[in-house]
Amino acid sequence: MICRFTLSPMSDRFIELILGAIGKVDAGSITQRTDKLSTVYRGSRSAVEDAVKACFCYAYRPDVHMTMECAFTADGAEEGPAGVNGPGTEDFHFPAVAKLTLYPLGATEVAALRVKVMARASAMGLCREEAFDGPILAGDVQEIFRCLSAVNEECCRTLKDYTLTFTLSVNSPTPD
Repeated sequence: MICRFTLSPMSDRFIELILGAIGKVDAGSITQRTDKLSTVYRGSRSAVEDAVKACFCYAYRPDVHMTMECAFTADGAEEGPAGVNGPGTEDFHFPAVAKLTLYPLGATEVAALRVKVMARASAMGLCREEAFDGPILAGDVQEIFRCLSAVNEECCRTLKDYTLTFTLSVNSPTPD
């Protein structure tokens, strides 16, 4: 699994928040590369998801609006060590909003596959509304990451090639 993400805290402390969070992530079970545009994590699905969640949680500040744009792509290398950040991030609880959009490559039933993503989010009680291209989720950050993981796992089992985009937002100044 590969995930390319961009973390965007809306703060003049953005360097400290971004690089501080990336530096706190235990990257022992993944390959990590950060450049001027984004960070890439590569490894087993569970290790990559674990590292992405850890980075977002470590960057979170209750007074800072922040977004994270992620693109998860299956690369056929699902074997590997599991994530190691879980115990350090399970105590983070804060409200978040997210959106999942599935791009199944080579599939003809795109709408049906996106309906499955919506159904999974709804079954988990996180579906706040339906956007044109996927569900908008609202809830505790832990539950949102559990939903991401469940959808990603299902995609790995049923699709040969796909990209799953995942957008997170916290402390948005936009009224609900």
